[in-house]
Amino acid sequence: MAKAASESCEICEGGTGHHYCQQCDQIFCDNCKTAHLRIKTTKCHTFQSVRKINPEENLFCSEHDEPFIFHCVDCDTVVCQTCVVKKHNRHDMISIKDSVLKLKEQLETCVESKSKAISNDSKQLKQGDKVYRSDAKAVIKSITEDATRMKDWIDAKAEAFIKLVKEIEAKNHKILSKAYSGKKMYL
Repeated sequence: MAKAASESCEICEGGTGHHYCQQCDQIFCDNCKTAHLRIKTTKCHTFQSVRKINPEENLFCSEHDEPFIFHCVDCDTVVCQTCVVKKHNRHDMISIKDSVLKLKEQLETCVESKSKAISNDSKQLKQGDKVYRSDAKAVIKSITEDATRMKDWIDAKAEAFIKLVKEIEAKNHKILSKAYSGKKMYL
């Protein structure tokens, strides 16, 4: 709802708002008001000066100074008894009280639906997190087991090579020892 006469335009946010659209409940500058009235669906909207806006007085039609008693479903606006006949003839009308109750029910249904969706999403996220953590643990275990197997294999290969090198060294040492002792005999 409009608040003060010195507000800026709610459309372009640049100009100073001088005009209040009663149907849109928005403040417009001169240029945006002109553009608003050129649009086919909003050309019949009514404006009043921002200086005259008072939230308590906004319950009355500014044109006929009558209280709003109906909600025009076709135009989605509140109307007084005179406006019903003059501007909203043959439009679908419901009482403001029924309109508010209907909107309240729709809002409650929407909130309940969104609340259930959020609850379900939360449960799915918790379940997904549990599965993810379980999968991560399984991957870590698999990596650890593979690493252990690879280390054992490398250790076994290293031991086999060391044993082979020692065996070759022992054989070569015997050969060299024999050759050296044979050479000593000739000296």
